[in-house]
Amino acid sequence: MKHRTIATWGVVALATIAGSPVAQAASIPSVSSFTVVTSFLAPSSPIVAADGLWEGCTGVTDLGGYANQVSPSKVRFSGEKQVHCEGGDVVIHYDAEMNFRGPDSRDRRTFGTWSVVSSDEGAPVVGGGGRVEGVNRGCQDCIVDTFSGRVY
Repeated sequence: MKHRTIATWGVVALATIAGSPVAQAASIPSVSSFTVVTSFLAPSSPIVAADGLWEGCTGVTDLGGYANQVSPSKVRFSGEKQVHCEGGDVVIHYDAEMNFRGPDSRDRRTFGTWSVVSSDEGAPVVGGGGRVEGVNRGCQDCIVDTFSGRVY
């Protein structure tokens, strides 16, 4: 009998906490994304599509990084990008792998992860992370990267 009473109070406490403003404020952020035509020749690249908190962002500047060719058809790379947004810039770190497919190695695909490192005061994004996927879609010296994930 005593265990049932304790369990009942536990359920009541959890229900109270779950309905509290603290629990509601800690809800999972929504998914949003931006797509950038990443140039291999220029330090900055335009954002061609964005939604959610990334909606007012217009471009990306590469801040630095490195690449390591791990096989004839695979390159691993890592670095930082500064995303230029209305209200302030956001710096993200990424780790990704590019695979070269096809007979002439011009078909490139990128897969990896990213996370927010810092943001200016007033920037629309202050934290979060997710996945990056890219395809060359006919670009000779670029790749179209889509950064999607949960941000706040």
